[in-house]
Amino acid sequence: MRLRGRGRHRRWCYCAVAVMVGVLWGASCGRVTPVSGPTAATATAPDAPTITSTLTTLSPTPTVTATRAPTSTPAPTSTSTPTPTATPRPTAVPLEALAAEYPELAPVLDHPEISVVYKELAVAYEQGGQERVMALARERGLLTSEGDIRVVLVLDTDDPAATVTQLEAMGIQVVDVDPEGRWIQMAVPQGLLMAGANRPGPAFVQLSNLEHVVSVRSP
Repeated sequence: MRLRGRGRHRRWCYCAVAVMVGVLWGASCGRVTPVSGPTAATATAPDAPTITSTLTTLSPTPTVTATRAPTSTPAPTSTSTPTPTATPRPTAVPLEALAAEYPELAPVLDHPEISVVYKELAVAYEQGGQERVMALARERGLLTSEGDIRVVLVLDTDDPAATVTQLEAMGIQVVDVDPEGRWIQMAVPQGLLMAGANRPGPAFVQLSNLEHVVSVRSP
């Protein structure tokens, strides 16, 4: 009986030692090792460390909008209108020189009562014929729609009836008469204008020699 009692005591001691070793081993390894035996000790595993993940919220990258610099509108280029070149007059040289160059024109060029524009017509004929005369008359505004030459006679009377009768007898159309009788506007046909030696000069001299006529001028 004593031997059996001792044997049981030894087994119980072995079991207790084994339980303690297991507890110690489990504590060191972080887990509980169950041990079968009469007395089971439960070991609580230590709490696992909590890992807190901190997410950093990134601000959205600002969108950069490229702004195009305003295009400057080019300043309008000023366009200068060229000044028309005046057609040189045939009488650019002095009348005295022209009279010396064209002695046959001396009666009209030296006549003080004849307007310069009609003297130009006489010189134009010598330089370019009848076509030159018509071109210059058109340029000076002397040519009518029918192709006649406009002329104004200045009178020294207030009764132009006699002068009008003379003009109509010559085949000249009277266009207008001053109410006070101081001037007569007329249209001289080209044929009549060129009748005097086929030149316009003598016709102007003839008109200036009419009674009561003091000058021959342009309209």
